[in-house]
Amino acid sequence: AFLSFLYQNADAEGARKVLPKSLAALPRRKHPVVVSKAAILEYQNGSPDRGRSIFEGLLDSYPKRTDLWAVYFDAHVKAFTPPRVAEPDFNEIRPLFRRCGAMSLKATKMRFFFKRWLDFETKWGDEQSQEEVRSKAREFVESQG
Repeated sequence: AFLSFLYQNADAEGARKVLPKSLAALPRRKHPVVVSKAAILEYQNGSPDRGRSIFEGLLDSYPKRTDLWAVYFDAHVKAFTPPRVAEPDFNEIRPLFRRCGAMSLKATKMRFFFKRWLDFETKWGDEQSQEEVRSKAREFVESQG
C-alpha cells in the first residue's frame, strides 16, 4: 500500500528505496508477489524499462511461475499498446512471447503461453502473425511426442 502511495505521488525514487526494506521485513515466500507488484507500479507510474528489468530479475529466479509470467505479459502489453502509446510496439512485445514459446515446460504451462500469445496476435496482429503462433504451438506439440 505504501509503495502504491509513493508511486502515485510521483515519488518513484522513494518507492525504490522502500522496496528492499519491505522485503527484509517479509518472509521469503512472499518476496515474488511483492516484487511483481513493485514492477507493475514501475510500468504504470515509473519507467517501463525499469519495470521490465525488475520482472526479468524475478523470472530469472522463478522461471516456471506462470502466475508471474502472466502479470509480466499483462503489464508489458499494456505499456506498449494503445491507449498508452499511439501504435502497438510489436518490437517490444513479440520477443517476449517468442522467448516464452521457446521454453521447455510442461504442456499445460506452454498451452497458457501460446494462448496468451495468440490472444494478443488476434487483437493486435495480422493473419501472418497468428499463423506464426499456431506453427510454434504445433512444433511444440510435435516435439512432445
